[in-house]
Amino acid sequence: MGKALLATWPDAQIAEFCDRHGFPTMTPRSVDGLSALMDQITHIRTQGYAVDNEEHARGLRCLAAPVWGPDGDAVCAISVSAMMMRLTGEMTEVVARRVVTAASELTEKIGGKRAKWPLPT
Repeated sequence: MGKALLATWPDAQIAEFCDRHGFPTMTPRSVDGLSALMDQITHIRTQGYAVDNEEHARGLRCLAAPVWGPDGDAVCAISVSAMMMRLTGEMTEVVARRVVTAASELTEKIGGKRAKWPLPT
């Protein structure tokens, strides 16, 4: 969920946040630098959802999409987490589409509007 929300921020704000907080290592797959994170951010903005592949906990995959408020800012995110062995290949794509749909429906219900991606740097 964190990367889904970070992806809604301007690039400069992401860089400032990372300068302040660094990149704590949770697993060997944790993101370890700004360049790697920004590569993922670009991908998140393109596909509309974030993926955590064992970055926070071994064996766990998480898919998340932002929910937008009326002012165009992300107010929260919806996510699904599952064991990697259960959330593989085609199932990941199916669940990701459902997560994005759920986030879009909630955005609509609260009168939100999706900001345009990519955001200015």
